[in-house]
Amino acid sequence: MDKSAQFNDIGKPTMDHKELDFGGDDLKGMLERQIALETADVEKYKHRIETIDDPEVVGVLRHILDEEKRHRKEFKERRQNICELTTDPPIGQLTTRFYILLFKGSMGLILISKIR
Repeated sequence: MDKSAQFNDIGKPTMDHKELDFGGDDLKGMLERQIALETADVEKYKHRIETIDDPEVVGVLRHILDEEKRHRKEFKERRQNICELTTDPPIGQLTTRFYILLFKGSMGLILISKIR
């Protein structure tokens, strides 16, 4: 951990943080970023479960692992829905589509809307 990013030169905490990576400017990129983060977390929890011998801690970690897998699945489903919703209609077909996607991930709550 880079402590210089969290404390100033006299040891006091700062509000500085690294630049946030939301995965791009479009929803698909953001969802792909969340899927990658959840996948990394799944692997971290699997490793921790393998290396810890306390049954109570392992039980908690298994619960968290299940949650991370569920989050990843939800993000994958939403990415698929986005791909289906953003497919251009045939030329000449007049369509108006409204959708609002609300999802919660590692970055917090994000509200995204698109009118087509």
